Amino acid sequence: MLIDIAHLIDSKSVEKYQNRYSSAAKQLKNCELVISGPWPPYHFLPGKLRTVAGNS
Repeated sequence: MLIDIAHLIDSKSVEKYQNRYSSAAKQLKNCELVISGPWPPYHFLPGKLRTVAGNS
């Protein structure tokens, strides 16, 4: 089973989120958890809307 979850986190809370991730990973020994990011907020938009300002 694969579950893909995305969380939009305030930049001030990234370290706290990563610490909680590490804690959860230790408790869920039979699960593989992978984290990536932090990503910019536009990462959460649908693919067609992910553009950088100024590009046409």
